[in-house]
Amino acid sequence: MGVVIKQSIKATIHVYIGIIIGFITAVVVFPRVFSPEQVGLLSILTQISLIITQFGIFGMPGIITYYFFHFRDNEKAHNGFPVLVTWGTLIGCVLSVLFLFLAKNWIVSKYSNPLFENHYYQLITLTVFSIIFVNFDSYYKGFYKVVLATFLKETFQRLLLLAGVLLFVFNLCSFDFYVIIYSLASVIPVVVLILAIIKDGHFPWKPQWNYISPSLRNGMITVGIFNVLASISTYSNNVIDNIMVGSIGGLKSGGIYATTILFGSLVSIPSRTVKKITSALVAECWVENNEAKIAEIYKKSAVSLYIIGILLFIGIWANVDNILKILPPEYAAGKWAIFWACITNVMEMLTAAASSVLSTSKHYKVQTYQGIMLVGFMIITNYLLIPVFGLTGAAFASTISFLIFNTVRHIYIMYRWKMQPIGKEIVIISIVGALSYFITYIVPHYHQFIIDTIIRGSIIVVLYAPTIYFLKISSDVNNTVNIVLKKIPVLNKLIKIK
Repeated sequence: MGVVIKQSIKATIHVYIGIIIGFITAVVVFPRVFSPEQVGLLSILTQISLIITQFGIFGMPGIITYYFFHFRDNEKAHNGFPVLVTWGTLIGCVLSVLFLFLAKNWIVSKYSNPLFENHYYQLITLTVFSIIFVNFDSYYKGFYKVVLATFLKETFQRLLLLAGVLLFVFNLCSFDFYVIIYSLASVIPVVVLILAIIKDGHFPWKPQWNYISPSLRNGMITVGIFNVLASISTYSNNVIDNIMVGSIGGLKSGGIYATTILFGSLVSIPSRTVKKITSALVAECWVENNEAKIAEIYKKSAVSLYIIGILLFIGIWANVDNILKILPPEYAAGKWAIFWACITNVMEMLTAAASSVLSTSKHYKVQTYQGIMLVGFMIITNYLLIPVFGLTGAAFASTISFLIFNTVRHIYIMYRWKMQPIGKEIVIISIVGALSYFITYIVPHYHQFIIDTIIRGSIIVVLYAPTIYFLKISSDVNNTVNIVLKKIPVLNKLIKIK
C-alpha cells in the first residue's frame, strides 16, 4: 500500500487542483456565461463521447491490466506490447468514427434540438482523442506512472477550457467557436502523454507477433471482448442519467442536472487515483497468487476512502443551501439531486477496489455480467422516475441501481474469495460522521453565506478529523497525517508522533 499512497497523494493533488479549476469553470463561470441549454449541450457531447470511447478503446485497458505483466521486459522491448496497444487503438478509433457517421440521424433524433445537431461532429474529436488517451494512460500506469496523466487530464485540460471561456467572455469568440475549443482541448494532453512514454523509454517499436502464442492470443481476445462490454456498461452507468435527463427533459434540464450533481461527484474524486494504482498492484498479486495481499489492499482502501468520502459528504450537505447561492436561482431544482449523488458516490468510495479485484482476476467476466445488469436497472429506473420526479428522480435512480449493483458485487467477492472490506471500522466512521453532521445542523445559520460555509465546514473538520485520527481506524490515513504533522513542530510535540 506504500506505492498506492505515495502515487495517490501526488496524483490527488493534481486532481484537486483540477477540481478547483473545473469547479470555477463548470459551476461559477458556465451558469453565468452560458444558458442552461448551452451548458446541457457541452455536457451531452461529453457524455455521449464517453460511452462511444468505451467501445473504441477496443478492450485494451483490460488487456493491458491483465496481460502486460506477461510481456513486460525492458531488454526485449516488452515483447512487442507497445505495437499491440497502438494497433488496437487505431482500430478502435476507425470503428468509432464510422459509427458516429452511420448513427448520426438516430442520435440526433433523441434530442430534436438544432443546437445539438449543429455541433454533432465535435463528437468525433472528443471521442478519438479520448480513446487514445485512455489506452496510453492504461499502458503508462503499468509502470506505476499515474501522476502525469492525471495532471494532463484533470488540471491542464481544464485550464484550456477555462481559457476558452475567457475568450468568450471578452467577445473574442462565439459560443459555436467555443464548442470547437472545448473538443480540441483533448488533443494536447494526448500528445504530451505519448511523448512522455517515448522519452521514458517505454515505447520501443519492435513488433514481435511470434511471441503471442495461439492460447495467449485467444485469452487476450476474450479479455478484450469482455473488457469492451464491461467498460461500456460501467461508463454508461456514469452517464445514463445525464443523457436521459437531456433526452426526456431537454438540454436545459440536462444543463441544470449536470451542474448540480458535480457537487456529488466531488465525494468520489480520491477513488480515481487509488483505482489506477490498485488495479496494477492487484493484477500483480493475482500473478503471484497472493490473495492475502489482495484482501489487505481491498479492505485498507475501502476504509481509507470511506473516511474521506463521509467527510466530503457531510461537508457538502451541511452547506447545500450555501452552495446553491453560488448558482442562478433556476439551478435550485437540483438540490436533492446533490444529496442522492453524494450517497451514490459514498458507495463508490467504499467499494472502489472491488472493480480492481474482479477485473484483474480470472473471473473478470462476472464484472461484465454485473455491469450489464446495472445498465438495465439504470435505464429502467431513470425511465420511470425522471418523468415523475425530474432531476431528483434521475439521481435517486442512480442510487437505487448502484446500491443493488454494489451489493451483488460485494456478496460475490465475499463468497468467492472470503474477502470482506466492511467491518466495525465502517460502522464507527458512519457514526462519527452522523454525529458531526447533527451537531453542525443545529448550529444557527449566519446571514452571510460565505462566512456560514466557513463556520460549518470548520465545525465538521474539528469534530470529525481528530476523532477519526485518535480512534486509529485506518493506519494508512494516520500514517499520511503523521507525515504532515511531523513537519509542524508544535503539533508534533503536542501529539508526540512516533
